[in-house]
Amino acid sequence: MPASRLAYAQARVQARFAGRLSEGEWQRLGAVRAYPAYLQELRATALRGWVAGISELSDSHEIEQALRRQFRRRVEEVQGWAPESWRPAVGWVGWLADLPLLQHLLGGEAAPPWASGDFHVRGWLDAAGHLRREALAAAGGGDLLAAGPELGAVWLGAWRRRWPAVGGDARAGLERLVRVLATRPEVLTGAGAAPRPGARLEHLFHGLVLQPGVLFAYLAVMALDLGRLRGELVGRVLFEGGGVAR
Repeated sequence: MPASRLAYAQARVQARFAGRLSEGEWQRLGAVRAYPAYLQELRATALRGWVAGISELSDSHEIEQALRRQFRRRVEEVQGWAPESWRPAVGWVGWLADLPLLQHLLGGEAAPPWASGDFHVRGWLDAAGHLRREALAAAGGGDLLAAGPELGAVWLGAWRRRWPAVGGDARAGLERLVRVLATRPEVLTGAGAAPRPGARLEHLFHGLVLQPGVLFAYLAVMALDLGRLRGELVGRVLFEGGGVAR
């Protein structure tokens, strides 16, 4: 791997990492209970780009769609910075945003209403909202079609197969990341993100100097931050005003 390209990519993700909200900022925002006011406060923070396309009139489906789109953009950004040999593995991270929906579809259920408005998703669906397996394979998600109940584990195995040949410290760093992800299943399932990303994942990000794992540690932290933001926004939209859904 060209060291100069990896150094460039690491500098870019470190700059993005440094712009994350502090825990104090999250707590300050958490005290703002009304959804419109919360969204207004977000727009004055480093997360303003994450809520582009979300308005005071957005419902939970529109929020879900917008945040999934923002995550995929972050993955594409990192993919553009990464050394060429690592771009397939980085691109595969974008499927993390789809795992909860795919688990639902692979169980034979129809997609929720928001999916028909998601350009990335609607091509996999038939007119009734059910999964078109051949279309998912054509879109690059064929490795997920053999999934059982543990779709996150299937995704993880397919990600590892996309790593180029690598050894030494770089391989060891990636294996450490795999072990950390095993303790943070919400990264791989999209379910119930914890209040903080966790010291182990943050520590790993800072320790992977000039190693490919730093790109994936960064995206894992972004996935957790996105899960936290989704919970804050959707919770206010659904339960604002004494639990009356909007």
